[in-house]
Amino acid sequence: MMTTSDLNSIYLDQAEGLTKSTSYLKPAKEEALSFFKKLGLPHKKLDSWKYSRIEKRIPSTLVLNKTAEVNKLAGDLIYPDADLIVLVNGNFSSELSKISSSLSYQYEKESNKAYDDLQIDPSDAFDNLSLLLTEGTHTITLKDNEVLTKPIQVIHLNEGNSESTITSRFHFEAGKFSKATMIEMHLGNGNNTDYGYSTFSLSDGANIEHIKIGMNNSDSTHVGKVSAKLKKDSTFHSFTLCLGGGLVRNHVKTNLVESGAHAEVNGLYALQGEHRSDNYTEIHHNASHTTSGQLFKGILADSSRGIFTGRVFIHRDAQKVDANQLNKNLLLSKEARIDTRPQLEVYADDVKCAHGATIGQLNEEELFYLQARGIPKQEAYEMLMAAFSEDALMKVTNPTTKKWLADFLDDHFEKTRKK
Repeated sequence: MMTTSDLNSIYLDQAEGLTKSTSYLKPAKEEALSFFKKLGLPHKKLDSWKYSRIEKRIPSTLVLNKTAEVNKLAGDLIYPDADLIVLVNGNFSSELSKISSSLSYQYEKESNKAYDDLQIDPSDAFDNLSLLLTEGTHTITLKDNEVLTKPIQVIHLNEGNSESTITSRFHFEAGKFSKATMIEMHLGNGNNTDYGYSTFSLSDGANIEHIKIGMNNSDSTHVGKVSAKLKKDSTFHSFTLCLGGGLVRNHVKTNLVESGAHAEVNGLYALQGEHRSDNYTEIHHNASHTTSGQLFKGILADSSRGIFTGRVFIHRDAQKVDANQLNKNLLLSKEARIDTRPQLEVYADDVKCAHGATIGQLNEEELFYLQARGIPKQEAYEMLMAAFSEDALMKVTNPTTKKWLADFLDDHFEKTRKK
């Protein structure tokens, strides 16, 4: 097995060529390369990657996987009547996509956006690596006061059995007092490594809900990040649903930069087999009179492992802040494991904060009660898991989307039970 040092050498050599081979975002890519050189790949001594050995999962080369033929999508994956954007191995599929003329969507392959405009984090190695690998940015723009009555659904289909890399970047620009729901799905069926990054810029009074769903097999690796910048009186609702993968790293970062901004950063991970989900969240209160809430719940069966690191920062001079954070976990076997670290860092005086974590098992009395009424054991398990998930799903604000997501999860639990 290659060491992190070996991979660093290979990646740096190949990354140098990525800045020379294209004029797209050349200045930003050069800046990303300089940061990647300083950072190198994450290692186990880095606190934010303490529990995940990424060097065991990523390929030994930066070869992009572009080859795949998909002619049809499973009907249960598609949200009814949504604007549908489909990427196959990171490439836009006009055959599978269905976009109304009213949606302002474009794929920018020629752009002069600066490094800062792309919300790249200079302390995040994979954020910079993803920018180096990308060949274009998918951009969705909402005008001031524009309200979308149907969701936008983005499906990332990652196929193929070669050891290779897939990358995509989405940017969502929300004008003043605009409103929309975006559902993003990452589906991994091969042994690829998928880097999926989405950024959101919310103007005054904007209200955006982003739902990210990950369904990956045990051979696939996903490293993804959702970043949002919130201006005055804007609201960002993030919900992350992870239903498996060899290693799935979901990083959600929100910056509340002006008063009245509110962020909800919620999620659910339901794992089985030897799947691993690493959830890392950051909520930065950079302005007074900002609020945030967070509820992440985990259901872990077999030998699966969940990781939750939730960091809430209340920066200096950010007074009158209200922030709440909770992580709750349900272990279904003795071999399942959870590492949970809810964290608050407070540098202001006049704030209201709470955080906590719980780890438990299924209530045997409830299980016995259901079985005594003729419900098979596995079906009873499924019912109790659905009940445990319910308050997390209730955080989704769009009623129609909430119902679709609950049905989607119930269907997943049923399919899992029948395997």
